[in-house]
Amino acid sequence: MQRISIMNNERIGISPVFLNNEFFQKFTDSEKEELLDKCRAVSFSPGQVVLREGANNSSLFYLDAGILSVTKKGTDDLQGVEITTLNAGAFFGEMSVLGGVPVSATIKAYNAVRLFIINLDHIDNEKVLQAVKLALGSILVDRLESTNQDVQIRNERELKLLEIQNSAARFLVANFIVLSVYIISLPMANWFAKVLPTDSLVSLFFIVTFAMVTLFFLRGEKGRFTEYGISKIHAMSQVKTGVFWSIPPIVIYIAFKMFYLSGSHSSEKIFDLSAVVAPNRNRLMIVVGLSAMYFIFSFAQETVRCVVQKATEIYQRRSSKHAPIIALFVSNLVFAATHSHLGPTFPMIAFIAGIYWGTLYIIRGSYLSCAVCHGLMGSVIIFVVGVPY
Repeated sequence: MQRISIMNNERIGISPVFLNNEFFQKFTDSEKEELLDKCRAVSFSPGQVVLREGANNSSLFYLDAGILSVTKKGTDDLQGVEITTLNAGAFFGEMSVLGGVPVSATIKAYNAVRLFIINLDHIDNEKVLQAVKLALGSILVDRLESTNQDVQIRNERELKLLEIQNSAARFLVANFIVLSVYIISLPMANWFAKVLPTDSLVSLFFIVTFAMVTLFFLRGEKGRFTEYGISKIHAMSQVKTGVFWSIPPIVIYIAFKMFYLSGSHSSEKIFDLSAVVAPNRNRLMIVVGLSAMYFIFSFAQETVRCVVQKATEIYQRRSSKHAPIIALFVSNLVFAATHSHLGPTFPMIAFIAGIYWGTLYIIRGSYLSCAVCHGLMGSVIIFVVGVPY
C-alpha cells in the first residue's frame, strides 16, 4: 500500500491560483466555503500513483506543483504508454466523477507533486453536490465548445491546404501536357531552327506558350502571387540580389573558357559572337538585340520555372519533408526538357543553371531575383562569351 502524506489543511495552505480556477467561479460563497472545508492538500513522491486506470473515483484533483504522467494500459497491468503530461494548474478527475465511469488512464507523479483534492463522498449537503455537478457540466460544455471550434478551425485550415494542393496539382498536369506537346513537335522545331537566323526564336515560341499556361494558372489563384515569390515589396533589394548572384557564374565561366582556350591552342576567341549568330555584317546589332530579348524573356522563363518549382513543393509538402529538394530537381528536369530543341548539350547546361536559380529561389523566395540573375547570366554567357552547343 503506497503511503500518501496528508498536509495541514489550513486555509493558508490553499493556493490563490486554485481558488481562481474556473471551477470555483460557479459557486456561491457558502458553497465554496463548504467545498474548501473538505479540501485536502496532498503530496506524492516520484512514481506514486494518484489515479489508476479502471478504478472508481469520487474526487476532484488540482495540480498545485510538479508534473504528472498520464499513461494508458499496455500489454499488462505494470506497463503503459505515456500519452501526455499534466503541469501545474491542471484540473482533472471531473469525467469519472460526473459520468460515474472508471478512470480512463493511470496518473502518477513524475516528480514531487502537490495536489488539492476534494472528495465528494465526504460532502453531505445534497445542494452542494448538485452545484458541483452543474459546475462540472458547465465546464465540460465550455471545453467541448472550445474543442469543436478548434476542430472547425483545423478542418478549415486543412481544407484550404487541400484546395491549394489540388490547384498546384492541376497546374502541374497542365504543364506536363504542354511539355508533351512540345516534345512531340520537336521535329518541326528542328526544321524551323535551320531556316531562322537563330534557334533562339524557336525557343521564344515555346517560352510564350509555357508562360501563358502559367499566367492563366496564377490568375485563378486569386491574388496568391506572393505564395510563389512574385512580389513588388523590396523590389530593388530583389534586383540587387539577382545581380549579385549572377556575377560568380559569369566570372567562373569566363575563367573556364580562358583556361580551355589556352590549353587547346584554339583560334576561338573568349568573346565569340559567332557561337549564336551566323556571320553577318549586322552581327553585333543582332547579338545586342537577342541579348536584350533574352533578358526580357528570362522573366517569362523564370515565371514558369519558379511556379513549377513552388507548385511541386506545395504538392509534395504533405507527404515529404524533402519537398523543397524534390521540387528543385523536378522543376529543373522540366526546365531542361524544354531546351531539347537546342541539341543534346544545352538541356544539361540548362539543368545545371536551373539548379543554381532554383537554389536562389529556395533561399530568397524571390521570383524577381531569379529572373534578373537568369537574364544577366544568359545574356552574357550565351550571347557575349558564347556557348558551343
